[in-house]
Amino acid sequence: MCGPSGSGKTTWVKNQIAGMQYPAAHISRDEVRFSMLKDGEDYFAHEDEVVKEFYRKAQEAIDGEPLAIFIDATHLSEKARNSTLDALNLENCELHAVNFDIPDYICLSQNEQRTGLARV
Repeated sequence: MCGPSGSGKTTWVKNQIAGMQYPAAHISRDEVRFSMLKDGEDYFAHEDEVVKEFYRKAQEAIDGEPLAIFIDATHLSEKARNSTLDALNLENCELHAVNFDIPDYICLSQNEQRTGLARV
């Protein structure tokens, strides 16, 4: 998935999974990050560990049972997307990119409505 913060990626995934009749997984880089952050820490304080754990969880899902796996991260640049793709063993996977091309003013407005760490 590709799109700026506040573009609705996580909300969209949760809605998709809620309607599925088969196993699905949601791997969120933000959820990994927020599980590592302590009060007052910079958003990128544990970036190396976040990336490793994000990839580990994604690969675990790929190697497991889910028929649909949503890899939820900003992935705005081609380099960022390729880094994720290169880090995973994607044999026998069918890939679909979902791009959230949302105007900045909407993303900013939606970010303002976030609460807690998700608002960072």
